[in-house]
Amino acid sequence: MKYKYTATQLRTINYMRPALVALIVLLIPLVAMQFSEDVNWGPGDFIGIGVFIYVFGLIFVLSMVKVPKHRKLVGGLILLVFFTLYVLMVTTD
Repeated sequence: MKYKYTATQLRTINYMRPALVALIVLLIPLVAMQFSEDVNWGPGDFIGIGVFIYVFGLIFVLSMVKVPKHRKLVGGLILLVFFTLYVLMVTTD
């Protein structure tokens, strides 16, 4: 079954997917806070990491559309930068 989307619907989908992924990923520390005292996030932590995940997700989705020939290379570089910055953010006090 093929889906036919209008250009406006595709643009909305491209912006909504990273937001949905960010919300799902943020459920992990939210649930962990209920069961462990080791995870202690405040509202600023959730907002900061949520924006970080959303922005990189948006960059990833848009680059996949704009650079179709080199998807693997560009996607790998974006993920490498994402995980490098994420580790630096999480481990730095």
